Amino acid sequence: MSTFFAVDTQRATTRGLEGDLALSEESVTARAQTHAGAVHRLYDQPFARFLADAPLEAIRQRASEITSDDIILMGIGGSALGASTIHEALRPASPWKGKRLHVLDHLDPDRCEVTLEEGFARGAHFLIISKSGDTTETMALASMLDRLARPAVGALYGRERVTVVTNEVAADRSNVDTVVRRWARNIEAVIIDMPVLLGGRFSVLSAVGLLPAALLGHDAQALLEGGRAMAEELSQLNVTDSDPIGNAALEFASVIVGLDLERNIGTQVVLPYAQKLGRLGSWFVQLWAESLGKAALDGRKAAGPAGPIAGVGPTDQHSFAQLLLEGRRDKVVIFLDALGTQTSATLEPHRAFGDALEPMRGRTLGQILSLECFATELALSGEGRPSAALRFHHGVDARSLGALFVFFETVTYLAGAMYGIEPYDQPGVQLIKTHIKEGLVSGVGDGTQPDDRLGRERTFNGGFPLQLPTLRVV
Repeated sequence: MSTFFAVDTQRATTRGLEGDLALSEESVTARAQTHAGAVHRLYDQPFARFLADAPLEAIRQRASEITSDDIILMGIGGSALGASTIHEALRPASPWKGKRLHVLDHLDPDRCEVTLEEGFARGAHFLIISKSGDTTETMALASMLDRLARPAVGALYGRERVTVVTNEVAADRSNVDTVVRRWARNIEAVIIDMPVLLGGRFSVLSAVGLLPAALLGHDAQALLEGGRAMAEELSQLNVTDSDPIGNAALEFASVIVGLDLERNIGTQVVLPYAQKLGRLGSWFVQLWAESLGKAALDGRKAAGPAGPIAGVGPTDQHSFAQLLLEGRRDKVVIFLDALGTQTSATLEPHRAFGDALEPMRGRTLGQILSLECFATELALSGEGRPSAALRFHHGVDARSLGALFVFFETVTYLAGAMYGIEPYDQPGVQLIKTHIKEGLVSGVGDGTQPDDRLGRERTFNGGFPLQLPTLRVV
């Protein structure tokens, strides 16, 4: 049993689920035991190995220098999702208290321009996160910030207003002069490094997630400690007569992958029943989809899962749950249950409601929410639909959130081994990035060059959609 949460898979196996979609205990155990060796290689994985190297002192120092209540984060994908997940989970319960995080992880001009302009005027601090150092979307936003700042405070505005997180300088110094590093040096911004070998979607417990957490007043050290404790726990096998697998992440991965490979249930629906964990679903979607949505190492195409879906209970219980209960039998629901530790005022309905609300009398909102989570699990189980759950022992705090990140990262790594997939590359995403950069450079070409695919498409279609033909690179 994990220190932080119980891993409950019984509603996906013959231990607790009846019907033809239930996995046998024997198949779950056999798959887990086949891949047990991967557990002993956990600290060879970048997300676990670099837990010991997070620059906490530099993070604390920088956080102590920033007094603004507004943090504007410019980053995309893994450079933004971890930070927004942490802040959503740990910020004060009151919407009127605490610091504010504004995430620009897109290029919508209506939102981006006004956020940058008003944020600069309000004294916001700007956090630019680009692992590669030349991310197109992030650098476009950085150029807008630069245009705003220079006339107002001069060219050397970075020390007070800008912090950059990017890849550390490689041993061969091949990235010593990336776009973001050059710009940061020119404006005297503070640069904090992240490991080159740590992929963006696995980077939440590096400076990518810990620095914004500290700037927003959250306990970066506790986040890291929780992650380290979980990694230590999951790097071991504790097999007993009652637990033939002996590792929570290995069991969880075996169940989720087994449902896909044996029952064609390849869609995973993450459904937290705590509003503050709502953003975690988006973080998981990227982690799972970008790591496992690819061809296998043996050349098989689309060897990974069909894909993840994020929801929030009970909001989606009143909409999406209909599909889960009576739609295609291709989904497993992963409940995040942090309800047992929630407290709130007791309901005392006034007589103006008549007798209609008497069943609620003496109950709390937390108790009703817990009942709704259980009712959803029960309804799925009654229809023979599988589910699994993580049930927090002591609620969601910085340590348990850090542990949850490492748990899901470990499950993803183990699932990659079971699917025969390399979980750390992203060739599909890289292809899109290549086309974007190609379009910026040659999108206004005449399409006559053999490798000018975008130019040929423009010529054939009479132009790219909307504004793209007006792009120029000078």
